[in-house]
Amino acid sequence: MSSKYATMEGSKLGSLMLTSYVVPLITFGLEGGTPTDIKPFGTAFFVGTKGRFLTAAHVIKSADQYAADNGVHLGLMTKGDLGRSKDETITPIKGFTTFPEPADIALGDATLGVVECFKVGGASIVLGSEVATYGYPINSVKTLDGYTHHNLRVLQGNVQRIVEENHLPIGENSVGFELSFLLSQGMSGAPLLNVVGDQVVVCGVCVGSYRSEVLEDSFEEVEEDGTIHRESRLKIDQYGFAQDIGPYLDLRLGGFDGMSIAEISAD
Repeated sequence: MSSKYATMEGSKLGSLMLTSYVVPLITFGLEGGTPTDIKPFGTAFFVGTKGRFLTAAHVIKSADQYAADNGVHLGLMTKGDLGRSKDETITPIKGFTTFPEPADIALGDATLGVVECFKVGGASIVLGSEVATYGYPINSVKTLDGYTHHNLRVLQGNVQRIVEENHLPIGENSVGFELSFLLSQGMSGAPLLNVVGDQVVVCGVCVGSYRSEVLEDSFEEVEEDGTIHRESRLKIDQYGFAQDIGPYLDLRLGGFDGMSIAEISAD
C-alpha cells in the first residue's frame, strides 16, 4: 500500500480498528432478543462521533424496503464500547434521509457514539489523484459454526476521470469520480479516501461499477447451405464510480439538528 496511506496499515486508522467506523449495513430479525437472519446489503461509515453515518442511498433504501417486506429490522454491524472492543454488536438504525437527486448518498442516524471517525471534505481531487476505499463485499461474507464473518476489503487506485452531472452512460448521476478499480456488490456506500497533508479524509461515497462496450469490428459469412455466421469484436471498459461529497458539505437535511454535513462531520 502507498506510503501515503501508511496510517492505515494493519487495518487501522489512528487508534481504532477500521471496522469500528466502516461497517456493514444489514437487516436482521429478532427471536427472543437474539439477532437472526442477518443479511448484508452494503457498507456505511460514521461521520462525527454521535452515530451519524453516510452510505449509498440505493443501499439503504433497498435494505429498508426488504425490512418492511419481511418484518425485519434495519441496522449496522458495529463494535462495542464506542468502537474500542473487537466484539461485534448490532446497532439499529433510527432513521435516514437521502440527499437531493441525482445524488446517490444518504445520511443516517444509528444513535451510537464512536470515539473516532473520518474527516469529511477538504480534498482537492484532480485527474490521477490517488484514492482508496474500504468496504464489505457480499462475496467476502462467510458463515462458520453459525457465526457470520463480514470481512473488510481494501481497494486502492486512481481517479481516471472527473465525471460531470449526468455524464455516465446509464441513468442520472451527480458529480463524481471514475475509479481505476471495480467495486464489488456490497462495496456501495463505502468511503472514498484521499490524503490531505498527514490526514486521511473522505472525498466521496462509492456507489457502484459501470461497464461500457464499443463495437470495434464485425463481419458476416454465409455458407453454401445458407447458414449465416456472425462475429463481432467488442472493446469493454469497466470502472468504479464514487460521488463527490464536496458539493454537499453545506447541505442541511431535516432531522439532524439543522446541522450541515460539514458540521455533523466535525461534531
